[in-house]
Amino acid sequence: MRKIYLVLAVGMGLLTASCAGHGGSSMMTPSIGTQSHAISGAGTGSTRRMTTSVTAPAGWSATNTQALSLSGATDLGALDAAQQITVRVGLQLRNVAQLQQSLKSGSLTRAAIASNFDPTSAQVQQVVSYLQSAGLTNVSVTPDNLIVSATGSAAQIEKAFNTSLHSFSWNGQAVFGNVSPAYVPSTLGGLVVAVLGLNDARTFVAQPKMATQATACAQNITVPCVRFYDPATYQTAYDVGSLPPATNTSIAIMAEGNVTQAIADFRTNETQFKQPQVPLTVRQVGLASPDTAGNDEWTLDMTYSTAMAGNVKMLYVYDTTSLTDSDIALEFDKWMTDDVAQVANASFGECEVFPYVDGAMVLDDEILVQAAAQGQTLFASSGDSGGYCSIGGTNGVPGGVPMVLYPSASPYATSVGGTDLLTNADGTYQGETA
Repeated sequence: MRKIYLVLAVGMGLLTASCAGHGGSSMMTPSIGTQSHAISGAGTGSTRRMTTSVTAPAGWSATNTQALSLSGATDLGALDAAQQITVRVGLQLRNVAQLQQSLKSGSLTRAAIASNFDPTSAQVQQVVSYLQSAGLTNVSVTPDNLIVSATGSAAQIEKAFNTSLHSFSWNGQAVFGNVSPAYVPSTLGGLVVAVLGLNDARTFVAQPKMATQATACAQNITVPCVRFYDPATYQTAYDVGSLPPATNTSIAIMAEGNVTQAIADFRTNETQFKQPQVPLTVRQVGLASPDTAGNDEWTLDMTYSTAMAGNVKMLYVYDTTSLTDSDIALEFDKWMTDDVAQVANASFGECEVFPYVDGAMVLDDEILVQAAAQGQTLFASSGDSGGYCSIGGTNGVPGGVPMVLYPSASPYATSVGGTDLLTNADGTYQGETA
């Protein structure tokens, strides 16, 4: 049996997690310092915070992007001053308490959220003007006014955010990161919540785990069967056939890299499993990338999400540049602001300490609360490491401070765990274990 981590199954409005022991997770973590520059109440106010704080330098205000201290990394010194870097500056939502309250009463329209909760044009212009005055170029703003992207040299970035960037050798990767917190001028205090892109560590991981087990289905219905769960078998096990297909539902798959082969394999699977060929649209987010490391995962997600739904209105593949916090934030935001897919699947995660330290958790929660308010649900894999994602791969074994994966840890996402599914000889459901 190929053990899969199926994050999503949809059947005519019924969202059913159906998983079996696989999840993308990263065991590469930064160490946590004893001080925090986090802004009290920033973002959605739901992020856990450390109890101590450091006063910002005169004329500057703190953001939630703290100094990155990579555990086990070799510091190679100051980053090349000429290296080009793209940063994504995350802004503060307005009227957060009112937005959170709206989650209880029903879905808001994108237009209503934009007019009542998104940063204003005047606020965005403050940030844009500052970045341009700092010499940064290619300045762009997302449709919700939440993220301002800009490009500059390492020297310009360091000066703009009063930080220091170093090169590192870390877990076989050549990466860079900020060794001091990121600040913004005091005139932007309370408006800028985080500065992403000050590191390029790819801590999100999506990598299918394989296991092989022989089919063992006796004709005695009391004996559990371990079998290859193709879409039809899943539909039988979870009695999906009793429901009409989800033809009014659109699904989004969060992906990265060159997805051409992943889509081709998905089309092959549709034919092999005798599934209807669903309409498919690729939404490119940021620069195109040649990376194909996650293709097995994206194919898996596309195949089983649409198959369990029976049929869907549209399958959207959101394809970002890399599995960095910066690019994933832009991908989530694109899905939310497009507002065309009610359901999204993210079969990847990272130890929550990383987005906590670099500020991505604060920005992503702002994106996901908007999605939830307008009736969109992100399903995210919980991973295979139990409550201690800081250690390497041993499920549930304590190893330091208890931590889990993000974005499954977000209060605005649905966390999906893995199970081993057992069925009767006729394919009907018998049970499952975590």
